[in-house]
Amino acid sequence: MYAYADGIFFQDDLYLSDNEDFSPAAKEVFLGKFGKELTVETLKDESIRKQWTDVKVQVMQDLTLKLMKAFRTYRPYSFFARGIYPEAILDKAAQERYGQNYRNYLDTYDYTIVMTNPLNDKQSENFPAWLGNLAQAAFAEPDAGEKVVFMINTFDFRENSWIKDKELKEQVDALRRKGAVNFTYYPEMTLEDKTTT
Repeated sequence: MYAYADGIFFQDDLYLSDNEDFSPAAKEVFLGKFGKELTVETLKDESIRKQWTDVKVQVMQDLTLKLMKAFRTYRPYSFFARGIYPEAILDKAAQERYGQNYRNYLDTYDYTIVMTNPLNDKQSENFPAWLGNLAQAAFAEPDAGEKVVFMINTFDFRENSWIKDKELKEQVDALRRKGAVNFTYYPEMTLEDKTTT
């Protein structure tokens, strides 16, 4: 209540994979909705699995809406953003794997933060081209426009090294060519004076 903040960023950790959630609460909800026990075998039914994914997407979205409402009590002019994995934009079937729905993000939050880390080594071979495809897919959704923010990694955690400025510029340029206008970067190690230029 007393700390000044412009808004909240719900990070990409807010997701449930297709193999989560088998908690007692989830089992109770599942039984009430489908009249069956929540098991791996039950989820092999494609129709049930899709509906269950929709439930998980809605539950996580409802949680953020409650938090947003509480936050706006003290900061009525605040903004809200939520992070999404690139795979959930590039492949609609990936919604099941992450419990993330890109259209819902655009409709619910002021900004959708698209994580730009490559999903595998094959994509990182021609990273700028992959980024261009990601941006093109992101902007294919109606009303995406300025609501989409691309998060650029400044540190390569696989190689344990900082990414060179030239490579970062290539990434930003690849996204800009497809219409991207909003960018952020991660990480910024202010205590170690590690930032990008």
